[in-house]
Amino acid sequence: GSLEDSRLVARKVATRRRLLCAAPSYLARRGRPETPQALLDHSCLGFSGFQTFPAWEMTDREGRRARVEVSGSLVTDDAEVLVQAAVQGIGLMMSTDWLVGRELADGRLVSVLEEWTLADEGAVYVVTPSAKGKAAKTRAFADWIGKRFAPEPPWRR
Repeated sequence: GSLEDSRLVARKVATRRRLLCAAPSYLARRGRPETPQALLDHSCLGFSGFQTFPAWEMTDREGRRARVEVSGSLVTDDAEVLVQAAVQGIGLMMSTDWLVGRELADGRLVSVLEEWTLADEGAVYVVTPSAKGKAAKTRAFADWIGKRFAPEPPWRR
């Protein structure tokens, strides 16, 4: 997000993206949505912390936009609960790739509507007080984490 305090310095260490995913068991039972509008026929797990909740906004490769007001059997502000619900086949979820990286890698979750980009693409930052007077250990950590996440963050490996 944007920094309210101008005395802070943000160093980008990795990109992150939002995606839609579901358990293979859910997709076997309910089918794979082929368009954003098809989400209306699915149980979508809601994260109340999203600014646009309950709307999911996305754009395709041609620049067409879609905004879908989703609904489902579970709404929470706890992202880990949503991951577990999705793994259990309760519904589709919108998530950041870093949160569901392990589940995607081991096949417990799979991406859907991959040709659509979800709103709020962003990054992971190390945020510190101004560079002036920054502790050596803070600078060392920021350097280490930046190298650890380059060229690709661990959740995408």
